Amino acid sequence: MTMKQDIHQLSDVQRYPIGFRYPKSNPLDLRSWRYARAGVSDAGLLNPSLGAHVGFTQDIPQVAVTQDLDAEGKYTLEILVGATDGRGGDAGIAANELAGGYITIFVTGLTHFVNRMIVANTATIAGAGAQLMTISVLKPLPYALGAGSNAEVIANPYLDVIEGNYDRQAIMGIPMVEAANGQFLWLQTWGPIWVTPALVDWGTIDSTQAMFRGNGSIAEFIPDDPAVGLQQMAGFIVTPATGGGPGLPFLFLQIAP
Repeated sequence: MTMKQDIHQLSDVQRYPIGFRYPKSNPLDLRSWRYARAGVSDAGLLNPSLGAHVGFTQDIPQVAVTQDLDAEGKYTLEILVGATDGRGGDAGIAANELAGGYITIFVTGLTHFVNRMIVANTATIAGAGAQLMTISVLKPLPYALGAGSNAEVIANPYLDVIEGNYDRQAIMGIPMVEAANGQFLWLQTWGPIWVTPALVDWGTIDSTQAMFRGNGSIAEFIPDDPAVGLQQMAGFIVTPATGGGPGLPFLFLQIAP
C-alpha cells in the first residue's frame, strides 16, 4: 500500500486501508474522499453520477457475548457468530474482514450500551455452524460482561460498495470513476459535486435540501411525499441558477467530512 492512488485513479490492488480519508493537499478545498472497494452490484459498474450504497445488510445481527467478568479495561471480547451470519449467509467471515467496522454491545444489567470501532477479528469457517469469534476494539471496554450480554456488528461501510436500488442500505459517497467488483477507488463524501437529479428540480422558493433516492440519484426534500420525504439526506443545493431558477447542478454533499 505504498504507491499513491489519486482521487481519479482506479486500482486492482489495495493501496490504502478501506475507509481511509484522502489527505487534502489544498487547504482551500471543501471536498473530502474515502477509500472504498467496489462490490457486486445489480447495476454492474459503479456510476460516478450516482451514490454508492453500503454493500450488505448487517453482517452479524444480535448474538451472544461470552461472559467475561474481568472485561473492564480489555481490548478484546468473544462473540458467538450465528450459522447464517456473514455475507455468504454461512457463518464464514475472513480474518480482519470486520476491521474498520463497528460493534454495539448490550451489557446485561445495564440500561445503556457500548459502541466500539473494530480493529481486528479472528476468522470463522463457512458451513461450520455457530462459532466463537474474538473481536479486538480500538478503545478498552468499560464494564464487565455478564451472562446474557449481546452484540451486533457491521463491517466497514466502505467495503464492497454497490450501485442499484437497495432499500435502507445507506449511500456512502459518489464514485470518482467507474469501478467493477473488487476494484479500489475513492468516493467523494463531502463538498460540491454533481449527482443525477430526479423527480423535481428545486424550483420551490427556499427549497435547498436534497435527498438520496433508492437508486442513488437525488431529489428535492418534500416532507409530505413518502417518495422523497423519508430518504437519506444527501446535502443541500449550493446556488440557484442564474436568474434565480432551479438550483442545479451543484450539490454540497454531506456524508463524511
